[in-house]
Amino acid sequence: MKKARLAGAMAVVMLICAVFGFSFNALAQDFTPTTPIEYHDIGNALFRSTSLSTGSNPYNFNDNWKYYYWCDFTPQYSAEYSASIDAIRPIGVEIYDAEGNLLNADEDHDYGDEKWYYANAGAFLEKGETYYFRLFFCGGHYDSCGKFNIILESKGSPDFPSAENLNLYVGGSQFQTQYELAEYSYQRVFYDISLLLVFADGSFFKWENSPDVSLSVRGVDIILDMSDCAATVGTHKVTIHYMGYEATASFEIVKCFHEYDASEVKPTWLSPGYASHICKKCGESYNSNYTYSGQMLYFEFDKYINAFYGGDGYLSCADMNDDGVINLRDYSLLRELYSDAQNGFLSFFGTSKGSNNYSAEYDMNSDGYINIRDYSLLRQTKPKE
Repeated sequence: MKKARLAGAMAVVMLICAVFGFSFNALAQDFTPTTPIEYHDIGNALFRSTSLSTGSNPYNFNDNWKYYYWCDFTPQYSAEYSASIDAIRPIGVEIYDAEGNLLNADEDHDYGDEKWYYANAGAFLEKGETYYFRLFFCGGHYDSCGKFNIILESKGSPDFPSAENLNLYVGGSQFQTQYELAEYSYQRVFYDISLLLVFADGSFFKWENSPDVSLSVRGVDIILDMSDCAATVGTHKVTIHYMGYEATASFEIVKCFHEYDASEVKPTWLSPGYASHICKKCGESYNSNYTYSGQMLYFEFDKYINAFYGGDGYLSCADMNDDGVINLRDYSLLRELYSDAQNGFLSFFGTSKGSNNYSAEYDMNSDGYINIRDYSLLRQTKPKE
């Protein structure tokens, strides 16, 4: 009986070990990455965020934890460079020279509550020399792998004087160029970019973009950031980096380059005349040059009687028939404006604010209703016979 119980107990232990054995083994193994993924394009991450991955391994189905990135980099200019990486698991970065000497290293910082990890390491790198960046997960577990982001940055190179010697233009201007939304394109801005560089010896170079021009000056790439150039109305900017220095230029996208047709709107008894401007491209409109309404002009008419075009006291809106002289014929036409208003009142009588045929012009007391009180006020403005 005792032997049977002992055998049963051993069977249970063996079953537990079979089910959970991988976990015990995982805890016992050394999960330090040992296999390099050679990557030759880390220069693409200079002043640009780049995403890389060593694969995924959430359930211990493979050995992706073994991989790390081994990136060669040959600077085009001497400067202090730094590599910043982040991921959802502990991450590290190391910088080596061509002889394999470790120049700097950093790993396993976390952002706290965000459960995000980052590392940053920097060193002064000489132009034309080859260096290596080792990018690796350092969580020490079988799922220490996956996606991470890297951005490589530099300070300004001592080979170029300063950021003030780097001038960026869009369409020949640093901040005044405008594009019409309907005609705007990313490519159009791209080819409108130009750059003026003044070097330490006083020489200068003007770089202008075109389909056949290289995005570099004197062997150093011009790194262009047009992420803020979406086709939306408003102010946008272009950013460039050259030898570690940054320059920006802004431009504006407007809804329309308006082309207005102007027309004259004559005054009525209750409303002033004005010039109406309507864009023939988009239909947007505005009014300008407001004149007197008929009743306002009536009370002032004596001031302009007998005035003529080009003389003192002439008012064009009082010259109702546009014959160049303000006289009784104009006064007669002015009285007709009142007659039109009186006849038109009937069309709006009994309406209230919010209804389709309500007219604020005939709501003489502005109480929201057009009724007998408004008609009484209108009658009080009647001109003399």
